[in-house]
Amino acid sequence: MSIYMHTKRLRLKSLEAASTSGPGKTERVVLPYLLSQAWDHLKSLTLDWCRPELMDHLASLPRLQNLAFKEFGTDLLTPLAQGQPTISPSAFQLLRVLSVHPFDSRGPIRHLLKWIPPSNEICELRCSVVVASKTARRQDTIHDISRFCNPCTLGHLSSTDGGLVPGDFGYLWQEEEPIDPDEAEDVDISSLYQFTSLRSLMLLWNFSHIRLTHQDASLISTSWPLIQCLDLCPRYPSYGRIPGIDHTDLLKILGGCPSLRYLGLRFDATRIKGHDDNDSVSATSRLKILEVGE
Repeated sequence: MSIYMHTKRLRLKSLEAASTSGPGKTERVVLPYLLSQAWDHLKSLTLDWCRPELMDHLASLPRLQNLAFKEFGTDLLTPLAQGQPTISPSAFQLLRVLSVHPFDSRGPIRHLLKWIPPSNEICELRCSVVVASKTARRQDTIHDISRFCNPCTLGHLSSTDGGLVPGDFGYLWQEEEPIDPDEAEDVDISSLYQFTSLRSLMLLWNFSHIRLTHQDASLISTSWPLIQCLDLCPRYPSYGRIPGIDHTDLLKILGGCPSLRYLGLRFDATRIKGHDDNDSVSATSRLKILEVGE
């Protein structure tokens, strides 16, 4: 208790309250303490649990800029499902970076994002899941981000998952393909084209494909003029599946996104015949790395 009394006099700017032994004990001890403080100077907070009453309190912190939730084996976001936030335009007024790292995808990210007002100025959103999720969950993630994030301010977006899948003895690292590739659904990312301020977009998923067509290539080239890092290259083997875009679409993207430094994109190279004269694209492109997968 003496530590608590002492920290009341501190002007903490950064706080991390997490335990590798599980969030239960940390939550019981720390939650009352967090709720009892105004935290007028706190700029960065990292926790391994989340509760509705805590989100209400965090929304009022005047200087909070960086908020991260990292889970160590229990459900992170589901406790927020039943909470009914009272959204104020001034909630999370200075929040710029939001990171959420659940162990699996049992709790959709909307359970967290619904606490953020539509007028938020979040410029960076990081989502990572340790356990490989079903494609439907990934589509939900894209939908939730499109619904709750501010397209005028979001500049950096990443959504990734690991190679863990459920096994007979807990979770196992997946080394071989667990499902029929013909049954893998495509993920539609067209709702992200409204985020015209994007400078980096990384969608690194196992066991799924991002749906990309000739029309998508055209929309990418016009919707994300500021983008510098675009990684849509699946971590899922194609097994002979031909991509929906070809080298002409790749050149179209490079022409419309002159700031691109890194591009990860699987495309159909079978239509390349001889030398294509694209000196105009080559002269303006600043691309340093091209990843095509496999």
